[in-house]
Amino acid sequence: MRASLAALTIFTATMISATTSSSDPLADLDAIELGEGFFPEGITADAQNNLYVGSLNGFGIVRVSVETGQMETLVPGETEGLASVLGLWAHDDANLLLACSADPTGDRGDAVTSALFAFNLATGETHGRYDLPDGGLCNDLARDDDGTVYVTDSFNPRILVLKPGGFALKPWIVSERFEGEGFNLNGIAIINGGVDVTKYNTGELFRIPIQPDGSAGDVIAVPLPRPLEAPDGLTVRSSSELLVVEGTGRLTSVRLKDGQAVLTTLRDGLDVPTTVAISDDVAWVVEGQLDHYFQPDEAGRPEIFRIEPVPLR
Repeated sequence: MRASLAALTIFTATMISATTSSSDPLADLDAIELGEGFFPEGITADAQNNLYVGSLNGFGIVRVSVETGQMETLVPGETEGLASVLGLWAHDDANLLLACSADPTGDRGDAVTSALFAFNLATGETHGRYDLPDGGLCNDLARDDDGTVYVTDSFNPRILVLKPGGFALKPWIVSERFEGEGFNLNGIAIINGGVDVTKYNTGELFRIPIQPDGSAGDVIAVPLPRPLEAPDGLTVRSSSELLVVEGTGRLTSVRLKDGQAVLTTLRDGLDVPTTVAISDDVAWVVEGQLDHYFQPDEAGRPEIFRIEPVPLR
């Protein structure tokens, strides 16, 4: 059953104990429970320990305080044509919240055009909308220090960019290596002067150097000890480490060493996780339960939607 939007407008999130008591305060963090029918996908964090979570199911974007559990709707669903919300990116200095909007099931047909949205981080006011040229699916995004926004298109073999002061998304790189059936490019992160992206259906991790003039270098496959399993969200922990969410239930550390990737499972047994945001030494992982969203007849009714904390210390 789908909860009403009004019920999600402002409330205190239910906190679910995630671990047993410990002398380490991070070990006693609680999971954050979201409203019934929310179907979360993207997540990001600001410098004030607020999390921003988007809904695939029409509830827009909510902001929740990690410290108090207070939750409020920042951007209502269908604002300026906002559809299902996927990737999110909060930037405090620019006071911006960037969001990918799309129709991942294709059920809405021509009624939805996938787009990148820009909102005021404090108020939720719409600052801009940038439709994907020639269609596609805006899945995830990252913003570099210069203000350039990079967007993955899961339905076309390309990464798009929006330059500072720009008025439209434009292709940054198109590659046959990004082609495939179903969902292709997914999570994206900027690390050490390059763009790293996951390919959902093959489990690959690619790196594209950013050239001095801002153009894309050659696509490089990052050597992995095993394929990633349905890799989704990607975020930077340090100059030598990425965190990747594997849809089969894992949060995985990808540590780059001597040109090789070392994979370490940080948490297993998550319920179809999608994305992750780091806030104050804690990785907050969204349990999207996407099997219930894409195959409701087979998967049945979803469980409670949660954002699970994974201490990184």
